[in-house]
Amino acid sequence: MNFSRKEAFNAAMVMTGATYVIYITGLITNTLIARSLSSDNYGQYAYFVWMVGVLCVLINNALSVSSLRFISEAIGKQGVDSGKALYAWFMRCQSICMLLGLPLAVVFAYLNPPDGWSSPLWVFIAVVAIVSIAKANFMFLTSSSKGFGAFVVDAASNSMAGIFSACTVAVAFFLGAGLDVYIAIFIATTIFSLLVAKMIANKVGVTAVSISVDDSEKLRI
Repeated sequence: MNFSRKEAFNAAMVMTGATYVIYITGLITNTLIARSLSSDNYGQYAYFVWMVGVLCVLINNALSVSSLRFISEAIGKQGVDSGKALYAWFMRCQSICMLLGLPLAVVFAYLNPPDGWSSPLWVFIAVVAIVSIAKANFMFLTSSSKGFGAFVVDAASNSMAGIFSACTVAVAFFLGAGLDVYIAIFIATTIFSLLVAKMIANKVGVTAVSISVDDSEKLRI
């Protein structure tokens, strides 16, 4: 996809502004959680977040990077409809990866529960599986949107999620909340970011169309 100087500048400004928002809200969030929890509980929280991040990478299987590149190329060579058709094909691939990744997330969580986890193990497994799928879907959507030139999807959804997380964590901190509450906030933030990203993506035209993709193009990908 070819960008004009103005479009490239606007995209850079949007992503730069979002980076500052994400950094500041992330700093506030992590500082308050670290001060609120004991070292053992914070270790469990950090382990949970780390596990979700690892599973997202495994579930996406580099699809987020591939979709950005090839959708952008398709739009630049053949137009927006070609990019939307390729996006639909990548979405089907993503669905397959998520179906294959769900049992992987369940097994991984079952074999690697955090030490000292007080709730039933099935709760940990269910939460990790659900959040990993939601986060992987979010990463795929925001990356694919960049292929359409819609950098605002990533910037706005991450910024709004960061603000949502910082505000809810601040309230929880002053109320003396524990580990369960902060994990619930992380789950809510992940789902919130996905819903916001979907809403913005639909608004700016990041949609799929039912047009077949050439076999040669599939092989090239």
